[in-house]
Amino acid sequence: MMQFADFRNVCLIHFQRLFLISSSVGSWFVLFHSRLLLIVSGQWMLSILCRQLFINTCVFLMMILVVVEV
Repeated sequence: MMQFADFRNVCLIHFQRLFLISSSVGSWFVLFHSRLLLIVSGQWMLSILCRQLFINTCVFLMMILVVVEV
């Protein structure tokens, strides 16, 4: 028959395993979201750079057009 001390030790072992599993899932969750944030911010930066390149190209072409007209 299992005594209370044995039951407490078994529960403690299961609690520690559950804590390890939940903490590893939590760290995976944080890593996933930080990586997702990096991807989103990277795409955001890329869209800003593309927009800036488009604006600079348009300004350059307008300057060439003005120089050719004069």
